[in-house]
Amino acid sequence: TTLPLNEWVEVPNTDFTSHVTPLLPAEFVDYGTIKLRGVFEAWCGAAIDRQRGRMFFHGGGHQDSSNNGLYEFNLENMSWRVAMPPSILTPADIQHSKDIWNTPPAPGWTTYTMGYDYPNDYWQDGKSTALHTYRTLDWREGSDEVLMSGFKHIWAINPDTGAFRMLTLAPHASGVNTVYDDATDQWFMLRIDVNTYWSYRIYHPATDVLDPMRNAVGVTANRTTLQVGRKIFGIIGGQLPLTLDIDNLESANFGTVPPVSLYGSTGDYSPRLGKIYLMNSPSTVWGSFSVLDPVTGEWSQYTPSGVLPVPGNANQPFTKFRIYERANGVFMVLFHVANQNLRVARLA
Repeated sequence: TTLPLNEWVEVPNTDFTSHVTPLLPAEFVDYGTIKLRGVFEAWCGAAIDRQRGRMFFHGGGHQDSSNNGLYEFNLENMSWRVAMPPSILTPADIQHSKDIWNTPPAPGWTTYTMGYDYPNDYWQDGKSTALHTYRTLDWREGSDEVLMSGFKHIWAINPDTGAFRMLTLAPHASGVNTVYDDATDQWFMLRIDVNTYWSYRIYHPATDVLDPMRNAVGVTANRTTLQVGRKIFGIIGGQLPLTLDIDNLESANFGTVPPVSLYGSTGDYSPRLGKIYLMNSPSTVWGSFSVLDPVTGEWSQYTPSGVLPVPGNANQPFTKFRIYERANGVFMVLFHVANQNLRVARLA
């Protein structure tokens, strides 16, 4: 509550790389081009445990980083922890992976990738390879696990014990935006790149069953996907928002087109304020937000004061931006890739 209202504040000494590096196993080697930074600076997001105030990060992938660990940041005491150590890999492991993916007909974006092996999505220790997680990390309340869409499987990782489970086959293209519904214990995996529909599959963690692909209304795109009550909203600049009813699976267009260009898959919902906050692109006012009322469909603009540097990659924030609600306030939290320090803006 000592934070000012409606102002970006940088929390010093909270950056990822300098705090996590000394916590890694001494024998660990990262074979990526940008090393540990790839967990943050590649196309990777984060899950949030809203009850305990924790965020979880798992990333890397392609050439960026071979680091496949799970990392936890505690929003209450501002500290980092290794929740699952990364795999200890050898140059021979990496060369084998390169050999596999440099062999036609491997798609170009996997060439010289870090990790995908044998040719599955796990290493000899059974852990998932490093990959761009996009917006596919979610916290499963009740089981206390992070759900993740791997390259070929769904994975579950318990950050308190470091235990991991490889679950059903589900190619990464099954969905690069995900929403977990606590009430029904269902994980919605939403695609962005299939024909002209907002396509999705539903995963049932209790039975390890993945339903067939379904098509919803609307044009596919890299939408910010989030849950509001019993509906999933999919929102992107230049198109009508979409909604998917979690209970009857009815889909529909909603409201009006966002008034300005939006920024990648970066947004979240505040139950206490009843609003969806979506980061605007640098082409508007950087650090500002388009705010959607999910009941009326009305748009408004919100611009905290303070400085927020512009990152170089339009897809870097993903779910490294979240809204965190405590008894004494509602806060925007954003890990910024420029120097990886946490930024906070108090909404209420």
